[in-house]
Amino acid sequence: YGVPHIKAQNLNDMAFGAGFAMASDRNFQIEFLRRMAYGRLSEVLGEETLGIDVYMRSLGFAELTQKNFQILNPKLQAMLTSFAAGVNAQRAAFPKKQFEFMLLRLQTEEWKPEDSLALYQLFSFLLATNHVEEVAFLKFAANLGLEKAAWLFPVYDGEPIPFEEASHLKDIDLKKIANGDAKLKASIDKAGEIWNSLIPTPSLPASNNWIVAPQRAKNGKSLLANDTHLQLTVPAMWYMMNLECPEYRAAGVALPGTPIVALGTNGTIAWGATMVMADNQDIFLEQTREEAGKTQYLYKGKWEDATVTPETIQIRGGTSHEFKRIRTRHGVLLNAALSHAFPDPHLALSIKSDYGLAYRTTVGARETTLNGIFDMASAKTMKDARAALDKVTGIYLNIVYADEKNIGWIATGRYPARKGASGLFPRIGWTGEDDWDGYFAPS
Repeated sequence: YGVPHIKAQNLNDMAFGAGFAMASDRNFQIEFLRRMAYGRLSEVLGEETLGIDVYMRSLGFAELTQKNFQILNPKLQAMLTSFAAGVNAQRAAFPKKQFEFMLLRLQTEEWKPEDSLALYQLFSFLLATNHVEEVAFLKFAANLGLEKAAWLFPVYDGEPIPFEEASHLKDIDLKKIANGDAKLKASIDKAGEIWNSLIPTPSLPASNNWIVAPQRAKNGKSLLANDTHLQLTVPAMWYMMNLECPEYRAAGVALPGTPIVALGTNGTIAWGATMVMADNQDIFLEQTREEAGKTQYLYKGKWEDATVTPETIQIRGGTSHEFKRIRTRHGVLLNAALSHAFPDPHLALSIKSDYGLAYRTTVGARETTLNGIFDMASAKTMKDARAALDKVTGIYLNIVYADEKNIGWIATGRYPARKGASGLFPRIGWTGEDDWDGYFAPS
């Protein structure tokens, strides 16, 4: 049925086979996703994807990936290295490029072990984008005022309108926030037109899962089903695999570019997932200035130096685009990213702000998510499965899991502990009063 079954005598050989098979089926897809994660689409697609590249470079996935790979379990480091070798072996064995590479005159580059981590980070980012809603609120507030804008942001049916949380921003100068000039708007409209011509009817993700306790099932055993559909793409964002060696056994779906079954069964435990749509992000408004050649931001009455990293994006045709990635204690500033045309209105918004728009997220260095997903393959009890899922700190999912006689549910990830706020609207960075107070984790 077109589903690769890899049987091997050890973990590294299994990962090599998974890489060879995946490159055979999804070569262009993994290359495209890698370029998206690293902000390198414009090298092959030109100006139209510059906004995406600035956005992704601002998030700093390349740097984050390197840090997380270094602290990864040595066994997983070796596994990702073998997977990369399998991808590269397939590309060397079958040098004839598939149609997309020929069309774009694109040469494949060596797949590196840490690239698999970059795709996990990209996936996690795409599953939680509350910062977009916060930027949208700023735009509405700049035009309507805080109170009227709050009417447009109910959380759930029956809950009070968040007037109080909106009023927390009463002292900011809304005149410093604008929707952008006419030239930018025209550029955005053009990008949107091109995007819609490629994807006329964007789909909305709406996964579901079901779990039935054994006493409610006719045969007295647990039932678990999962329909995990993301936005419709060709090919799909899932890759079905059956992987087996003495140390690992699992069948189900993996993310393209990775050698680990993300959702499926190991023969004893089954697990499935849907999106939590977690609010694990905040936009912090920053007061910034340029002083003696340095970019500074105000914090508790003192001006602190921001971390500035120059970025250069190569654009097909021989040109390039340069910008500065600026980071405060609250995260990277997204001002540069949000001032570019972005073709998908669901993922980003154009805005011009005299305030710095710092993006803070719980996803960062010292991630253990891949360790947890890997451990699910060897879980033999519900307790083992729960211990593995507790390590999934960087992807926010409703996970249901079961063995023959038991069922369980957990929302994975860690969540910011905010002082007197839900996180629905942007926070003020310069007072220190809105800083996160640690994290919450499932218990």
